[in-house]
Amino acid sequence: MMATKKADATVNRFDAVTIVTSERYKEYANLLDSILEPDKEYSFNEIDKLLKKTLATPVKVEVNE
Repeated sequence: MMATKKADATVNRFDAVTIVTSERYKEYANLLDSILEPDKEYSFNEIDKLLKKTLATPVKVEVNE
């Protein structure tokens, strides 16, 4: 029987300001600024999931009559 090691992976987390001003997400800075909560920290995986979900959402166009 082989012992299974659990990987104690430390996930880096960043606040919204750090993410929005980062080089990695600079092309999505305006979008991320509008969807990230200022008092919450996010991992790269969470940010990528939020971006994917947001970018896949259709744009709703409203026309004033």
